[in-house]
Amino acid sequence: MGMDDSRNTTDLGIYASGAGLLLCRMTEVDRDNFLGLQGKKYASSLLKSGMFDTFEIALEKASSQLLSILENEGEEHFFAWMRDEERDVVVGSLWWARRRQNNTVWIYDIEVNEDERRRGYARKCLKALEAWSLGEKVPSIALNVFAYNDGAEKLYREIGYEDVSKHMRKNL
Repeated sequence: MGMDDSRNTTDLGIYASGAGLLLCRMTEVDRDNFLGLQGKKYASSLLKSGMFDTFEIALEKASSQLLSILENEGEEHFFAWMRDEERDVVVGSLWWARRRQNNTVWIYDIEVNEDERRRGYARKCLKALEAWSLGEKVPSIALNVFAYNDGAEKLYREIGYEDVSKHMRKNL
């Protein structure tokens, strides 16, 4: 993601910590760069899921949805780096929002850097977010997961997430 691993976490603020993982507030510049990548990343997921025929159309839809999400006044957005406390390196990122209407945390994006995967960071991150949510008196966390992302879905189920709804489609 092009992040600078030399940042001092005390300069960024800590949202939550647990099991050796810190959720550190992104700087405004980092957040803007992160969001710049989100449109392309989301478009790739839309294309991979078969929802659109071309990357250009998927990118247009993704960019529109991203703008709509960020302009929603009923949500307070948070952007954090996942930092391994012992090694003092960034291992991933998390974007979530507190939805005021139903007092829920909504996870928009959780990603562990490719070279840091399969080390338990996503699980630790979600546990830290649970602690933050409870501290904020938010009783639930929700997210969407693409059907092709079996690994993520398995993790979510292992730590107690349940299906609430499904989006289904038939190509003709």
